[in-house]
Amino acid sequence: MSLDIVVTSENIGSNPGGRCLVKTHLKRVSEESYIKYCNRTQTPPSFSFSSQRQPIYEAMFLEMAKMLGLVVPEYAVILNPQGKHVNFIYEPEKNQKVKKLNSNNHSYFLSRLIDHIIDENHPKLRGVMADEKIYRDLLNIGNVSDRPDNYTLVDIKGKEPFVLYIDFGCGFVDAHEGILTIRPSLIRQMSKLENGKALKNLKKRLGKINLKIDRGTIINLFDFGERIPGCCKINVLDASNPHFFKSMPVNSLLSKRELDDLSKLYFITNSTFLKNYKGDERLFKKK
Repeated sequence: MSLDIVVTSENIGSNPGGRCLVKTHLKRVSEESYIKYCNRTQTPPSFSFSSQRQPIYEAMFLEMAKMLGLVVPEYAVILNPQGKHVNFIYEPEKNQKVKKLNSNNHSYFLSRLIDHIIDENHPKLRGVMADEKIYRDLLNIGNVSDRPDNYTLVDIKGKEPFVLYIDFGCGFVDAHEGILTIRPSLIRQMSKLENGKALKNLKKRLGKINLKIDRGTIINLFDFGERIPGCCKINVLDASNPHFFKSMPVNSLLSKRELDDLSKLYFITNSTFLKNYKGDERLFKKK
């Protein structure tokens, strides 16, 4: 059994991919989505990351963002066991050129397309973006406010307006031109904290502090980086048996070493978090 994916456009970002429709074995067609993947890894040998699992890292990252109250589009990781169960069909839309995609990758990241109409100067948008910066910074999300294509304001009458983040990738590892990398700045930071004592002290400091999320939810800054990544459940569609989407724990898809490396990057990116947000009323000592 295989999964048919109808590709209708060329890639929008730098990674291989395109707009698409996903057909299940029941011949139902999903809403228009966007598919992308990585096919090369350029990370230091001390890390266990693989481009074949980049979509899983990104999905885990989105689930962590959702725990912080950030709103992201619907997504799924398409698993392609042995690289043998995905079939790309090319039906370009008008004025579109379609690039051939690799059907042998072991996973793909699929996200629902969002209509993007936004007034960058909308006062509500500026306010929400400012309020949520602390949560974006905890996940090492870059300066999204300078990239308006990656977010939009959803303002429904009678409800509190919120920002929908269309695409912010993964703050721990990068993916450009189909290549999985780690930012040089993080590698430099890691060399400074490689001393076990320095990292241990950082974890201890973060473990003493809680962060308040909207609706009264509270997270501990240590637990969020040490325990949450492996406990996250992500949305998955198995191309070898595409009956339905299901939820799977990340620790069943990644090795312990990968989870440890992702956790380490979380702590490294937050080495100055407490200093940067000193005095913020949403941070308070754990009882």
